[in-house]
Amino acid sequence: MRTKIMNTCATIAMAVLPAAGQNSLVVHTDGNDFSYPIKNIELITLGDNGISIHATDVFNYAYDGITSLTFAEGMAGDVTADGKVDVADVNAVINIILKTKTSDDYIGNADLNNDNKIDVSDVNEIINMILKTGSTEHNAAAGRMLVYNNSGNTDVFATSDIANVTFTTVNDVTTTITLINADEASVRARITRNGDCKRYQVACYPANEAPSADALETYIQENKKFDRKANGSVEFIDLLPETDYVLATLAYDEYNLPCEITTLNFTTDAIGQLPAAQVGDYFYRDGTWSTELKTNKTPIGIVFSTTPTEADQAQGFTHGYAIALHDAGTAAWSTQGSENESGISISSENDADLNDREGRTHTATLLATPDIHPAAVMAGAFSTTPQGTSGWFIPSTGQWLDICHNLGGLDLTAVTRDSNGIPSWNKEITASCVAAINARLAAAGNGNYTALNQSYYWTSSERSVASAYYIYINTQYYMSLQTYYKDNQFTVRPAIAF
Repeated sequence: MRTKIMNTCATIAMAVLPAAGQNSLVVHTDGNDFSYPIKNIELITLGDNGISIHATDVFNYAYDGITSLTFAEGMAGDVTADGKVDVADVNAVINIILKTKTSDDYIGNADLNNDNKIDVSDVNEIINMILKTGSTEHNAAAGRMLVYNNSGNTDVFATSDIANVTFTTVNDVTTTITLINADEASVRARITRNGDCKRYQVACYPANEAPSADALETYIQENKKFDRKANGSVEFIDLLPETDYVLATLAYDEYNLPCEITTLNFTTDAIGQLPAAQVGDYFYRDGTWSTELKTNKTPIGIVFSTTPTEADQAQGFTHGYAIALHDAGTAAWSTQGSENESGISISSENDADLNDREGRTHTATLLATPDIHPAAVMAGAFSTTPQGTSGWFIPSTGQWLDICHNLGGLDLTAVTRDSNGIPSWNKEITASCVAAINARLAAAGNGNYTALNQSYYWTSSERSVASAYYIYINTQYYMSLQTYYKDNQFTVRPAIAF
């Protein structure tokens, strides 16, 4: 059972009440009423079990012994708080002026004209009240209660607007989490509200990244995937295989205040035996692939080749390559041109420019000097690296042609070269190829993809000190494989080996 503070912020940490307007705070208990001049109250602390009033001393009250708090307003000019304005109040102000008494010796407000000083003008105000010639509206500016909540923010309440602050016992509320199933990449569970639970929020996180107990409530609020008022099932996808996770729910009580946290620990399955990858397969965030799109997984690419190079197989990437569903952005290939930055410079002799498939190796070499190779850095930082993959890299010339041939049906034998040896394909072949690739991207991305368009895409293949290869795609004219200055800003479309 918990005691809640109603009619004000439920997460109050402390409240400061400056003196003005209403004159006293009254604590009503089961047997007695205790009055405190507001001007004497420095701080009110609300703890787990009770309230502490810091005035001339610290006065503690258990929540279960308090019926309410009220703000009692004294009569304007009644400095002695005896219920009337008379000569005694004039004498009280004179005593304060003559310093035989202080304002703390009186409950009522002695600064009648609210000019932040007590002098003869305040005496005159009281005399005018007694003679019925003065104003009686000096307390119209109500006092303020400043409330600090646990997040450090403040709320301000006019004390004249607060009828009372009541203390009531509220039942704890919880939720029950029942695991339905967990596979290598997702989890499903049923959440059931208990008691007077008004709503609940649900988050999921790796067990080894669990926030501290003190921070868990805030973590759930900031990272929730579900915020519901009814019982039902929840599902989290894109989980890592063979990993310990925690499902956590935060229940809210009948007053919509956060209450109890319930957690459930579970472990995802190991990835089962996958079939051999095929060109056109969907490649997922968890490092798996499938021919039919799985709705409980997020696709991040399309498999465009199942014949890794010897160098990539030696690194354990034996299944193939996938092209990302999105561009990474635009960047310069290099900001400081030199020979063999990627490990080797490739000429167009004997179609060498068409057969370079070492994009991963080239990109890794460029990343050894990241400060001068922004395109490689952009590709490498493109997205989270799925388990069992190489990480993202810039496709080489031959890999870009594999993308166009295997996913777009590009007829590689239909290539022509101009007098400078630049290979190209006409607009009809280009348009057909691009349409086919974009159709595959659309099927995987469900609208969440970047289509190939009239653009210049970097490859990781290097031509010379000054230039690197790029692929130019324009369905209105042609597609070609050309070279250009390394410091130019072209599009980066990442690929991955697995």
